Amino acid sequence: MIQKDPFSVPDRQAPGVFFFIPAEFFKSAWEYRKRAFRYLLLDTGHLVENFMLATKALGLSSRMSYDFEDKQVSNFLGLDNCREMPTQDPGQIP
Repeated sequence: MIQKDPFSVPDRQAPGVFFFIPAEFFKSAWEYRKRAFRYLLLDTGHLVENFMLATKALGLSSRMSYDFEDKQVSNFLGLDNCREMPTQDPGQIP
């Protein structure tokens, strides 16, 4: 089995900085029940948009990616795969 590098950026310049947005599903599910997943994605979207606007205002280039290996990134970040996971990678800044 060939394992993909979780931080690879195909056909692009290698990024200088990565930012990941993790979501803790267990805590949110306890509080919000069936609406938890929807609220986590909504909050993540707000964070991503603010991040993108801030980088643009500072004149930095950035890009958002959903294409990363969840398990490998979770292990790298020390996330508990049963309770939390990375949702997006909004900030690859070259």
